[in-house]
Amino acid sequence: MSRMLPLAFLLAWLALPGLVLAGDTEFGRLDRNKDGKVSKQEFMRWYPVTVWKRVDGAGKGYVTETEWVPVRESVAKYKREKARDARVTN
Repeated sequence: MSRMLPLAFLLAWLALPGLVLAGDTEFGRLDRNKDGKVSKQEFMRWYPVTVWKRVDGAGKGYVTETEWVPVRESVAKYKREKARDARVTN
């Protein structure tokens, strides 16, 4: 058993970069053609244009996976606002 422990740590350490590189699951869901970018058309299948305007501040027409972290925060803000508005109207 004690011989297996270092091997287990080594395997876990080797697997870690793969988990990090796997990326955000929502980004993967939005990137329908798997080109590493979420286009406005792909994004708007799930969210309205008002959110896209916050997300694509540079006006490029797409968001890359490396840009996704701040985008994810904008999307989370939209979801919170939408949930709050739903509670207010009910």
